[in-house]
Amino acid sequence: MSDYLEQEFERLNTLIEEGRYEEALADIKNLIIGSPEEPSLYVLQGNALNAAGRLEEALQAYETAVMMDPMNVEARSNYSGVLLNMGRYVDALNAADAAVLTDKNFAPAYVNAGNCLIAMGHPDHAAYALAKAFELDASDPRIGVKVAELYFANGEYERARDIYFELARLPDIDSEVHDLIADLFRRAKEEGVTRLTLVKDVEAWRHEFATEPKVFELAKDLVF
Repeated sequence: MSDYLEQEFERLNTLIEEGRYEEALADIKNLIIGSPEEPSLYVLQGNALNAAGRLEEALQAYETAVMMDPMNVEARSNYSGVLLNMGRYVDALNAADAAVLTDKNFAPAYVNAGNCLIAMGHPDHAAYALAKAFELDASDPRIGVKVAELYFANGEYERARDIYFELARLPDIDSEVHDLIADLFRRAKEEGVTRLTLVKDVEAWRHEFATEPKVFELAKDLVF
């Protein structure tokens, strides 16, 4: 991709983020006229159409990108995301699986697969798909929270605890994660996790995050 196109991508992504969809789409159309064989332009077009709620058109744009470049994992994954938003869960899951086969290290494909599995009523399988996404890319704490809650709902308290601790170790993470950890301990007590286990885990939490004043205050209020 040329330096010019890279600069245009940055500008157009900003327009999309600002909600200026029609302006972005008009400029993308002009770029496609000039570079009709550039698959990434169709991915960008699909992103703008998806953000604008024009889902059928977004699918067509992603399909074009995939036809031009079958290894374009972003196009395949985003295609899955649109199908998910349309409620076409089986098709979305198949598309997410195709994206994973294209690139097994592309976290968004696992996120789409996990969300499809949740919608289809398979939270246990969803947990593992989303855990893989979090393993590959821990930059989105929301994925980590979803994974932890799925594990807890499936009766896997220790896995949920470990994910929340991993989240708390992320740089620049909001201290609110410690509220979630304290709430996890309370719910674990209600679900029958032993007092010995919880006391041990709370102490480990207090020790590891001793520099976080909020942890001390929250731990003080935990009674097992």
